[in-house]
Amino acid sequence: MVLAVLFFTIWACMLSVEVKSLPYKPPNIIDLKTKIDAQENIILKFKSEMSKTVDSHTNQLQMISQKVDSNKDLSDSTKALIESVFMQLRMLNKIFLSNTQSIDKLSQKVDSISTQQSHIIDNLKGKMESNKNSIEALKTETKDQKAGQDKEIASLAATTNNKMNELQNNVETKINNVEGKVTTLKNEVAEVKTLSPRILAAKHGLRFLGNGHYESTSKNNGAGYGLSVEQCLVRCKKRRPSNSPAMNGDGIYYYVPQKYCSCTNGESGHRTDSYYTNYLHFRF
Repeated sequence: MVLAVLFFTIWACMLSVEVKSLPYKPPNIIDLKTKIDAQENIILKFKSEMSKTVDSHTNQLQMISQKVDSNKDLSDSTKALIESVFMQLRMLNKIFLSNTQSIDKLSQKVDSISTQQSHIIDNLKGKMESNKNSIEALKTETKDQKAGQDKEIASLAATTNNKMNELQNNVETKINNVEGKVTTLKNEVAEVKTLSPRILAAKHGLRFLGNGHYESTSKNNGAGYGLSVEQCLVRCKKRRPSNSPAMNGDGIYYYVPQKYCSCTNGESGHRTDSYYTNYLHFRF
């Protein structure tokens, strides 16, 4: 009987050690829901086994206590040993109860973690759905903005093209106006060139026969180079005798490129061929 009690004590101690060394690993965030469910199933199964074990210990303690009380032949030392074993069994029973409470707390923690993770997952799902809606709204807004920008670009291109055509037409009109004015100015310059020798001739008592040269002369006196038309007229006028008849054929020709001046006497005729285009022909 005593050996049976000792064997039961040793078995209970080993079971206590197994209960105390029950490992607990925090749940991994990856596939958390599945692992939490598995932990809950293990805890429920272990609680059921622990409850059965505690009930069995309690029944066995009661049976052993009854047998000890009914057996009058046991010595005091044997009874004392059995009582010591009973005390150890009661301590083991407390340990079982304590482990059961720890398991309950562990189960509560697992439930709390499961609830928190469910909230986190729900929040993540909500944020993902919100982000998805925001992305769709952004796509729609971007599409609308692109359509508006394309429309503005097309309108701007059309406006720019119209302005460029208008500007080109204005430039062409202005060019035509400038060309017309240039032509007019050229004509006016040519007229001034023609009038200027005529005006100078009248100023100094001569006639301007035009661009050209005499046909013949009895005397040709060079008056010098680098003279202006008026200087040439004044110089020849001074060289002409004061008593010279008005119509005796005294004249002047002026070569424009070299600004050459020549005074003539007894000249006649007026040549206008192209060779003498750059000559100015005067006559007193």
